[in-house]
Amino acid sequence: MQEILSKKIGRISFFNLSLFLFRSAKIRFFFYTYIRTSV
Repeated sequence: MQEILSKKIGRISFFNLSLFLFRSAKIRFFFYTYIRTSV
C-alpha cells in the first residue's frame, strides 16, 4: 500500500518538477534576454 502511494506521489512530484523546470527555464530565458538588451 505504502509503495503504491509513494509511487503516485513520486509521479506527481516528477510532473510538478518538470513543470517548474519548464517555467523557470522560460523565466531564465526572458531574464537573460532582458540583461542582454539592457547592457
